[in-house]
Amino acid sequence: MDKIEIALFAPEKMQAQPLELYRLNKMTGKKFQYAAKGRYAIWHILKVFCSKGNMILLPAYFCPSVLQVIHQIGLYYKFYDLDIEDLNPSVFSIEKVLKEESGQVKAVIVPSFYGNPADLSKIWNVCRKYGAFMLDDAAQSFGATLNGRYVGTFGDGGMFAFSPGKATPGHMGSFFWNKEDIVWKRSRHPIYHMLFYKNYIRNRVESYKRKSAFSSALRYICVLWDRLFFVGNDRMEPFEEELIGGFLWGNLSLAGERRQIHKRFAEHFSEQKVFRVIQASRGEANPCKVVLLFQKENECSGLKAFLAAHGICSFGGYQYLPGEVENLVMTKKIVNHVIELPIERDALHMDYIYRVIEEWFDRKENER
Repeated sequence: MDKIEIALFAPEKMQAQPLELYRLNKMTGKKFQYAAKGRYAIWHILKVFCSKGNMILLPAYFCPSVLQVIHQIGLYYKFYDLDIEDLNPSVFSIEKVLKEESGQVKAVIVPSFYGNPADLSKIWNVCRKYGAFMLDDAAQSFGATLNGRYVGTFGDGGMFAFSPGKATPGHMGSFFWNKEDIVWKRSRHPIYHMLFYKNYIRNRVESYKRKSAFSSALRYICVLWDRLFFVGNDRMEPFEEELIGGFLWGNLSLAGERRQIHKRFAEHFSEQKVFRVIQASRGEANPCKVVLLFQKENECSGLKAFLAAHGICSFGGYQYLPGEVENLVMTKKIVNHVIELPIERDALHMDYIYRVIEEWFDRKENER
């Protein structure tokens, strides 16, 4: 079969639209504020909840950038385990840790992974029972709903973010709310924001075009600038408002179509026993990718290599954050057992992904 190059994070270029923040606030019932990146949204929320030396809970299977803000505030952290069914936070594990720590935990960060709502109502009740704040992290799942309510609006504070691998792809930016209004002096780094947008277009949206030396240089400049500048207090630049409006409303309008593509994929491979397609356990999902969970690590790495050899870019999920992970029984069954695949609106691309995976199964069968 002819090889097709398929990128993992290749979001479509959205048409600019008015941001209409009032519309977002009306549909969520929250008063959202802008932060330049998801980790800085978490930073603003935690600064309201926590003080230096406080303890917070989070999963060990998580984006490592969150550690930057945890260290900046001076917090200690401890891990809870995940639910193997949908890879979301385990209610049982969170309550177990809260009980063990006997009132020492100040806040719990609760992400809803891969577009699937976590059991947010139950977790919020557990947090209130033990006197801990809950941060509803919808970075990967905004647009998903639980009991008719948007993920990201539960608990004592919440957020969602824009970046290529999210349910709301974009170059940068996030929105957050918390139970207390906070006001601060906004800073500006307009060149930084423009560079990230140019990098997003050249290296993400146009990812199927031939890469130039300029594209590679732009990507590395963005990495360097990200280390040099603190943009936690930045304002949204004027050129970004309609872009972010397009990212937000354009991608939310595609949620139903992405759900159908995801559903077809899950049905297509429902009979095999090698991997399981992760699906929502509750509520209505807003999937941003197809996630495969394998029983055997070698089969996971084998398919990932086979996909790469056929031009299909995939991702292996998160690695452990640094810390004590010995008691995380379910998390150990997830790390290095995951493949993340793109949800492609291009039917030819999705058909190609199907055929490559089926060829891998055929080869496995012939090797027996």
